[in-house]
Amino acid sequence: VPYVGRAGQLLDRVFAAVHLDTNRDCYVTNVAKRRPANNRDPTAAEIAYYLGFLEEEIRLVDPAIVVLTGRHATRALLGADVAKEGISKIRGRWRRDRRGRRIMPMFHPSYLLRNPQKTPGSPKALTWDDIREVRRVVDELHVAVDLCRWMARLRQLLLARARAEAADPDDARALLAS
Repeated sequence: VPYVGRAGQLLDRVFAAVHLDTNRDCYVTNVAKRRPANNRDPTAAEIAYYLGFLEEEIRLVDPAIVVLTGRHATRALLGADVAKEGISKIRGRWRRDRRGRRIMPMFHPSYLLRNPQKTPGSPKALTWDDIREVRRVVDELHVAVDLCRWMARLRQLLLARARAEAADPDDARALLAS
């Protein structure tokens, strides 16, 4: 289980606030597959060790959007150069991975628990902006998927029409009239 306790509950509530269910709509995972002893941050070597597993998970799930929570996930997937800017500076801005997936860095839920204020510009307020942006793109992608399905169906109908007209124009008119 990637996120447990209060941080996991908060992450679930963040996604639920924009009607994304972490059990149905999202695949949630961690960079480090085992939490380091004494709940310390994973080292760069530990992140490097698990990175291949994470990349394979992402390849298999093949999400259109990846939400990175916190500096470790950001460093692992976007690289140390990007992460040097710090999560506070890069969160909320879309990036793309080499496969074209949209990537949204956000604050880690544990950080939000340590910074509970909700005033404008606070981590929680910024995370609310970030998750609403994720929802906007999810909706945009769903519209694009629906449009692609509609276009594919239209193409099938047009091809059927062209075949029918080529075979027998009278049959084509009957097909189109039905």
